[in-house]
Amino acid sequence: KMQAVILAAGKSTRTYPLTLTKPKPLLKVANKTILEYSLEAVKDIADEIIIVVGYKKDMIKKFISENYPNLNIKYVEQKDQLGTGHAVSILKDHIKNRFILLMGDNIYSKEDIKEVTKHRYAVLVKKVKNPESFGVVIEKNNILTDLIEKPKKFVSDLINCALYSLDKGIFNILETIKLSEREEYELTDALKYLSKKENIYCIKTSFCLMIGYPQDLSIAERELIKKQEK
Repeated sequence: KMQAVILAAGKSTRTYPLTLTKPKPLLKVANKTILEYSLEAVKDIADEIIIVVGYKKDMIKKFISENYPNLNIKYVEQKDQLGTGHAVSILKDHIKNRFILLMGDNIYSKEDIKEVTKHRYAVLVKKVKNPESFGVVIEKNNILTDLIEKPKKFVSDLINCALYSLDKGIFNILETIKLSEREEYELTDALKYLSKKENIYCIKTSFCLMIGYPQDLSIAERELIKKQEK
């Protein structure tokens, strides 16, 4: 069986002032918290869900114990906010083999998660009009060749939705990566290294809601309503 990891430790300064009182995964979109969408999407695919918590962790734990008392959930605390690579690296002793990794502040569909898990290594990607605002994916024949964070000039219109299928092989690589310019350990640096040795499949989606700034909540709301009406 498969484990799922949800990264939900960040302080998320970009969504101030909304996140002063609650962690970003508990912000609501179309009457449901972002965290509920994540849990609903993975609960039938994974037999254990690991949530990496940090900022306002007790609110997340309380919310889950009240709303999902029967889910098999384990919490791992990321005490220092040192980036996504660091958040994954602290799970080394908790991961058995293969796992799905999702960001606790994005909304994904169950169909996409199932597609991603068909491969040992995969990443969810999406075509957008403004790729320069995101981490951009370069692929050849649906295999990842490079990841570039917010490129200054156009290289590709595919962005990284930060939903991954991985296995414990990632931990050895994470031990070798250096701090980035943002003073963080970036998971994407480890993936770039992995892509030189293994095929990382790029799974294309039309649906992945990235909540970066407060205005993204209302955009996500419109998209979700549109999807439900189909």
